[in-house]
Amino acid sequence: NTKMNRSLFYSVHTQFRRFSTSTNSRSLFRPQLIIFDKDGTLINFDKQWRTFAENVGASLSSDKDVKRDISNNFLNLMGYTSANKKLAVGAPLSATPMPRLREMTSEMLQSLVGLSPVVAENVLKRCWAPPDPETTSFPMTDLPKLFSWLKQSEIKIGVNTTDDREPTIKTLKHLKVYNFVDSIFCGDDATHPPKPAPDSCLHMCKTLNIDPKNTIMIGDTLKDMLMGKRANLGLSIGVSEGCCSAQELLQEADFVISSIDSLQKTISLFL
Repeated sequence: NTKMNRSLFYSVHTQFRRFSTSTNSRSLFRPQLIIFDKDGTLINFDKQWRTFAENVGASLSSDKDVKRDISNNFLNLMGYTSANKKLAVGAPLSATPMPRLREMTSEMLQSLVGLSPVVAENVLKRCWAPPDPETTSFPMTDLPKLFSWLKQSEIKIGVNTTDDREPTIKTLKHLKVYNFVDSIFCGDDATHPPKPAPDSCLHMCKTLNIDPKNTIMIGDTLKDMLMGKRANLGLSIGVSEGCCSAQELLQEADFVISSIDSLQKTISLFL
C-alpha cells in the first residue's frame, strides 16, 4: 500500500544518507555481496517447518516407547506458543542448527518421559524426519529473476542458514538458484559458531574478497539482524513476512521491508 511504500522509501533514504559524506557518496557504499537467510526469507517458513514440528510431535506421541501425547510439549520446545501456535520471537526452530534441535528433543524425552539416553536416541531414529527440501520449499518471490538481476548488477550472493548443508543445496537446486550462489554456510558445517555470532558472515566476506562494509544481511529473525550488526556489515535488512514482525525486527535491523519482492527496488537505490 501507499503508506508502506512511502515508509520504505524514507527508511531506505535515511539509511543511505548515513553512508553519504561527500558528492562521491555512491562509491562509499555500493553493495557487492548480499547474504540471505534461507527459511522465512527465501522460502515460506511455516509451510516447511510448522509442518515438520507437527509431524514430529505426532510421531513422538505415537511411538511405542513414549506412550503419551507430547505433541504440544514438542511444539513448545521448538518455540510455538500454546495459545495460537505462533512462533515466538527467538524460537529455537527459527535459528538453531538441526543437530542441536535434535539434542534438545532427546533431552526433553529424557526429562519429561523418563527415557534413558539410549532409548531416547532410538525413538528419535524412528521419529525425527526433517522436511523434504523439495516438496516443502515454497519461494517467497521469483528467486531466479531476483538472483539473475543481482548477478547482472555485479552483486555476489551468499546463503547463511542454520539448516543442514545437504537439504540446503537440494532446496537451492529445486528453486533453480543454486548456480547463482557464490557462498553457502550451513548449521552443520561446524567450522564457525551459529547465528548470531558474526564469524560465518565474516568468513563468507573473506572467502569472496568482499569488504563487510559493502555487504548486506537479509533475514527474518533477530539473530539474522544481530549477526549482521556484530559483523559490522553495511546494512542489515529485516523481512517481516517471515518469523518476526517489523516491530520486532526494528530492534536490531537498519530497516525492514515487508517482502523480498521489494528488494530489487531497495538495492537499486544504492547502485
